[in-house]
Amino acid sequence: MKKALLVGNGINMLESRLSWNTMLEGIIDNMGQNGSISFEDKPYPLLYEEIFTKGIRHANYDEKKIKEEIFTLTNTLTHNDYHQKLMGLPIENILTTNYDYCLEDAYKGINLNKNHERKYSLFRKGTLGNKNFWHIHGELKQKDSLMLGYEHYAGALQKMRNYMTSRISVQGKKYKSPFIRGKTDFEKEDHYSWIDIFLRDEIHIVGFGFGFDEIDLWWLLSYRNRIMLEKKVKCGKIYYHYFTKGEESEQSKLDMLKVLGVELKAIELDRSGGTWQYKSAWDTFLEEMKK
Repeated sequence: MKKALLVGNGINMLESRLSWNTMLEGIIDNMGQNGSISFEDKPYPLLYEEIFTKGIRHANYDEKKIKEEIFTLTNTLTHNDYHQKLMGLPIENILTTNYDYCLEDAYKGINLNKNHERKYSLFRKGTLGNKNFWHIHGELKQKDSLMLGYEHYAGALQKMRNYMTSRISVQGKKYKSPFIRGKTDFEKEDHYSWIDIFLRDEIHIVGFGFGFDEIDLWWLLSYRNRIMLEKKVKCGKIYYHYFTKGEESEQSKLDMLKVLGVELKAIELDRSGGTWQYKSAWDTFLEEMKK
């Protein structure tokens, strides 16, 4: 069975301090709304809707300006040694929730992105050499594709569900998931999605927090679980590699992943020198993948 990766922002944070919180705090500051927006107990997509709403109402700060700021900040990210090490793995399909191109930059070649989606990202694939890069939450060069608020998440989820259960229109043609139609060699098809890869292949998830606000991926896990239980559809295994400090603060999330058929792979963080050693944890993950 083929292997595929789903990579989150954790790999960028090894060399950068540009967290999602830092980015949003900067936007709020530029809007002059410091003190009026609290981060506490809010899922990020809903927090974004608050920022968007107060920007329009109080600061003449529309969504185009917000996305420009996200573009400018994210575009400063550069690849590090671990992007290169990850690209050294013999894995063809790289799925990522990141908007940036650090993974591509770490892998030399010509980017042949034939995707024509403007807003959503079911087919957002770029090809470099023998690797495919799927930006499942959008990419920098298409600002409208950046998945940020609930409106965008809900629209993407609608597209995903229609693709799996009925049909969606792509450039005037109707398509339904080839995997659901029983075609596991769908690379020969006119169109296929990262969703088909997620269901068919052995997926290794790393550097991704998998918060409950990621409603598109939680739905896909739930859908996968149902078709396996009720329709006896055979899907690939999913492994969630996560770094732990010894005391789980997100046990409910881990329990839910396990219920939905995800195998948990804990990697203990070392605290030598007084700081948590995330790079050595990534080394452990890379060694495990090589085996």
